[in-house]
Amino acid sequence: MPTLGFLTGFCGAGLVPFDPQVVLLKLDVKLQTPTPTGPPSANADPWVSQTPRNPTNALSQTTLVKNCIAGHQGSSPTPIFATVAALAKGTELLAHELTLANAEIRTLRQANKALSKRCRAKKTRVC
Repeated sequence: MPTLGFLTGFCGAGLVPFDPQVVLLKLDVKLQTPTPTGPPSANADPWVSQTPRNPTNALSQTTLVKNCIAGHQGSSPTPIFATVAALAKGTELLAHELTLANAEIRTLRQANKALSKRCRAKKTRVC
């Protein structure tokens, strides 16, 4: 039987053909239940009103504003006004950054177009 010779050749070289049952039998598995993380603690600080510096912060700030407005029941609206002012300032900053980035992209595209045009131009040789 050539199959047995084939297998003994591998075993003699220290190479054992893949057998899933043998691998599973050699595993020492100990099942454990992961510890639950639980709900966040009551003393955890909620999102604080601040000027957003990126889109993720802007979304968190928007959620905070919505929650402040939803929870507002006859109390002073000053915290809501401060939060809205910070959100407006952050949105303005992001808009300015976007305008500058778009201008830079436009300039780089024009430079890239000019450079690729020069590279494609016919090259003359002097012999």
